Amino acid sequence: MKFYLAFFQSKIKHQIPEYSFWEYYLKNGIEEYGHKFLEDKSIDWAYGFAIKDKERNNYWKNDTWQKVIEFLRKNPVDIFLSYLYPEQIDLTAVNYISKELGIPTVNFFCDNLREFKTVPSQFYSFTLNWVPEIAALKIYEDAKLPYIHLPMPMWVPTEYRKPVISELSFSSFIGSKDFFRHAFFSNLKNKNFENYCRIKLFGSGWGNGGNVEFENILSNKFSNQINFIKKHGFNSFLNKIAYKYFESSESILSEGKLNQEDFFNFSRASQVTIGLSSVVNYNFSPFNPLKYSRLRDIEVPMLGGCYLVESNPDLNNLYDINNDVLTFEGIDDFNVKFNELLKYPELRFKLRLNGQRRAIEELNISVSLSKIIERLR
Repeated sequence: MKFYLAFFQSKIKHQIPEYSFWEYYLKNGIEEYGHKFLEDKSIDWAYGFAIKDKERNNYWKNDTWQKVIEFLRKNPVDIFLSYLYPEQIDLTAVNYISKELGIPTVNFFCDNLREFKTVPSQFYSFTLNWVPEIAALKIYEDAKLPYIHLPMPMWVPTEYRKPVISELSFSSFIGSKDFFRHAFFSNLKNKNFENYCRIKLFGSGWGNGGNVEFENILSNKFSNQINFIKKHGFNSFLNKIAYKYFESSESILSEGKLNQEDFFNFSRASQVTIGLSSVVNYNFSPFNPLKYSRLRDIEVPMLGGCYLVESNPDLNNLYDINNDVLTFEGIDDFNVKFNELLKYPELRFKLRLNGQRRAIEELNISVSLSKIIERLR
């Protein structure tokens, strides 16, 4: 099977959230399992998301999608596979690819409810939408769009697929600072959690009190507040104020960012690797936040990590809870289960072994692509 791949490939590092790992995972996963991919290396897919000027964005879309169509005319493929935001999509071109060139188009998107209240009109043009979050399936059903529910695409090098033999002397959380992560570790620290000192944090944005993501709302310009309300609604505005008001002032330090090798090693070999599922989104109250599985929920078990993760609706669909991964609800439950994991190395080993087997055998890219191919047939 031959895929045309449009997964944020770029030769330049743009000032947008990290994206290069998607290309890395997809290309390796496709090739390992006997498929092939093609790409037009003259196209900067990430640039289409980085552009904020509407006129420049339209120029980019016209130029890019003309290149795509010409490329596919000369280089036929079986499936067009992409990870694209609405502003990167040309409806006419996608329709042309599927209807005139006869190439099914499949778009993966991983933050549906975080980004949208309803399915964007640009997604209507795809033959199939790849949706990883259970809670997001309803908006695709309501839109009467063809979708397939599959885990996020994850691939790890073969040298990391063997069970961990020796553990590190600490547990870890790896991720940038946000409201919920800051609040979680602030609460642990303030509760004098006896094993807090055995947890190391890695990632950007840590070190200062308060939340780095949120502006000072009350001193913001009145016109900006009105524009926010018009765009997102009054309830979202109230949630925004609540996030700011209830942010912790505790200063939490991290060990800094990790390179790729340490990222893999610390994820898999930490005594316990911690995962948090709550997501900052103004459509949801900070007291009842949006929760869904992130890529880490597949990445850590696939690497062989002992994974203790905040419960979310997707995990039961991915794993045998308590056998593959361990979940917790709130600080007190975390304390109990974290201490239990530290006390019993045999429990850690069981989770490492079972979680890795499940992720590698059932949640890999080959299984997902096979289900997509079968669905398209």
